[in-house]
Amino acid sequence: MNNTKKYGKDYTLVVVGQIVSLFGNAILRFSLPLYLLRKTGSPTLFGIVTACSFLPMIVLSLLCGVLADRVNKRNIMVCLDFLTAGVITVFSWLLGIHYHRRKYDILGDCRALKKDTY
Repeated sequence: MNNTKKYGKDYTLVVVGQIVSLFGNAILRFSLPLYLLRKTGSPTLFGIVTACSFLPMIVLSLLCGVLADRVNKRNIMVCLDFLTAGVITVFSWLLGIHYHRRKYDILGDCRALKKDTY
């Protein structure tokens, strides 16, 4: 029997990385609208966020299909993964600022209530 591997280690790492990336994107695209629906109770916001999460995939798939045929696919995957990481980092940072600002506003309100009681 011939004991040769069909795929190399690099190819397997790229495929596994893409599977994890696509799975994470699908979970985010599914869970974010549900989270907003639970927090706000607004079906309109749920529909808008769901549409906004699927709209780029529909519109850009036509243009990016042509681009993927002409450019190195590995470079496209790396660039898009870095872009996704950057966007997530920026939004996490902005959410952290909002959280801390809101936390200190609540503390300020509590201190004001405490002063009013004396």
